[in-house]
Amino acid sequence: MPDSARKLVVVPCCGLGNRIQAIVCGQLLAEDTGRELHVNWTPAAVDCAVEYERLFVSAYPALADLPDDTVCYSSLQRYLSAVPERYWPMLKRYAHQWFRRIREDPAATIAVFTCHQFLDYFNDPRFPDRLRRLLVSVRPEIRAEVDGFAARHFGHFTVGIHVRRTDWRSQRHLGYYLRQMRQFPDAVFFVCSDDPSVPAEIRARHPRTVEYPKTSLSRQDSEGLVQALIDMLLLAKTQYLIGTQGSTFSAIARVAGGIQGPMHGQSLSRRDLQLGNLRGLGRKLLRRVTGGWV
Repeated sequence: MPDSARKLVVVPCCGLGNRIQAIVCGQLLAEDTGRELHVNWTPAAVDCAVEYERLFVSAYPALADLPDDTVCYSSLQRYLSAVPERYWPMLKRYAHQWFRRIREDPAATIAVFTCHQFLDYFNDPRFPDRLRRLLVSVRPEIRAEVDGFAARHFGHFTVGIHVRRTDWRSQRHLGYYLRQMRQFPDAVFFVCSDDPSVPAEIRARHPRTVEYPKTSLSRQDSEGLVQALIDMLLLAKTQYLIGTQGSTFSAIARVAGGIQGPMHGQSLSRRDLQLGNLRGLGRKLLRRVTGGWV
C-alpha cells in the first residue's frame, strides 16, 4: 500500500502522448518506492490545451503547492515555458537533470517535471498493463465514439497509419508509408495525421482508407485534443500499425493495443539535421539514417 506521507508528484508536459507516457512511468515509480502518486496536469496553450478531466474520468489527486523541501527531477530546465509558471522558481533553485539518479527515499515529496519517460520505465514489462489501466479511465463518451467508429468502418484486418508532420519533427516521405502498405492488399487502412492532406493522398491510392472526421487538428483547441485521443485509441484497435518513428503518439497506440508494425529506428529533427551539418556529417549518412527523406 502506498504511504500517503511519501508523495510522488508528476508534472507531465508537452503533447498528449508524452503526458500519458509520463503518468504511466510515474505510476511505476510510485509503486516501486511505496509512494502516493499525484498528477499535476496543467493545460498548456501551445502543446496540450485540454483539462485532464476532459479526457479521463478518474483524475489522480493533485498537489499544486509543493513543500519547500521537495526534491525535483527535471529534463526541462532549458524549456521552462513547458512548465507551469508557478513551478519555475523551484526548478531554478534546484533540480536533478537525470532521472536515473533518483534514490529510493531522497525526500518525503518527489516532483518530476518531464515530457518523456524516466528511469527507462517505458521498457518495463509492467508498462503495457499500467497504460491500459489508465486508458480504461477514458471518459465513457469518448470510449463509445471509438467503439462505434471501429464497428462501422474497420474491417476484419485493419492497418493503422500514423503520419506525424506539422510540428518540429521531420519524418519520412509519404512514399515510405505507401510502400509498407503494399504488404496488405486486402486491408482496410485507418489513417490519422496532423497534416490534413495526408489522408486524401493515401485515399487516392487506396480507396479502402478511412479517417475519423475532425473539426480541429490544433493542440491549442480542447476539442482537437479530444479528437486526437480518439485517433490514438482507434490506432490501438488496429491489427498492424505503420507509425511515425520517434513519435510517442504512435508508441502509446502500439503498446496499448499490443500491435506489431515498423516503428523502431532513427528519427531526426530539423534541429538534429542542422547540428549534423554544422558538425560536418555527410549527406550520405543523413540519407541512410532517415530513409532517404533529406
